[in-house]
Amino acid sequence: MNNILLTASTSKIGQKLAIELARKGYNLALHYFNSETTANELLRKLSDLNIKAQLFKANARHPSEIESTFRNIIDYFGEINILINNIGVFPQKVSFTDINLEQWNEVFDINLRSAFLFSQQFARQPLEKGTIINISSIGGLEHWKGSLLYNVSKSALIHLTKSLAVELAPRITVNCISPGIIKTADEPIPINSESIPLKKYGQVQDIFSAVCLFIENDYITGQNIIVDGGYSLIRKSK
Repeated sequence: MNNILLTASTSKIGQKLAIELARKGYNLALHYFNSETTANELLRKLSDLNIKAQLFKANARHPSEIESTFRNIIDYFGEINILINNIGVFPQKVSFTDINLEQWNEVFDINLRSAFLFSQQFARQPLEKGTIINISSIGGLEHWKGSLLYNVSKSALIHLTKSLAVELAPRITVNCISPGIIKTADEPIPINSESIPLKKYGQVQDIFSAVCLFIENDYITGQNIIVDGGYSLIRKSK
């Protein structure tokens, strides 16, 4: 049975991915940082699904914590076959001239360096076969005014995916998912679903389907799937 490390498991997308993966029978190492209550609630939800699951706390901004936490995960599970790098932050909009080095480092530490470090620990395992899936964003393919930090960090994650696919082949496949507008709750969305070619918002299940594709097909590597209902196509045509 495959063992999965899911980072940022307490995020809105992370929680739903965890439940769907557990329903498929995967064992789960659930990374979290601040959301202790949410993490324990998630673990309780998974307890009835007949899989092995455990929580692991780490501040992804600190490389030493990632390293020690990964060791603890290996001690518990023996090995991790699949890594899903789901950590990400969407910072407040700020003009280019007002960006300071602290803001730059914080966004890149979370959106890019964490995936690099978790992937590095993952690849150091003596695995015959493994899978890394990075969660980026259509923001990594677009340029939004005031969102330079987000756009560039998510773009770099896509390029990290492609570089790792070459570095780690043939032992490990590395792919990326770039979601568009994913509806996870009842919060208002400023974009009308009618402006999306498929006339609906995305669901976490749509991301999960892409995750399953990359897990189940070991002849795909270095790819980035855009899960946005065609929204980015319409934006590019304007």
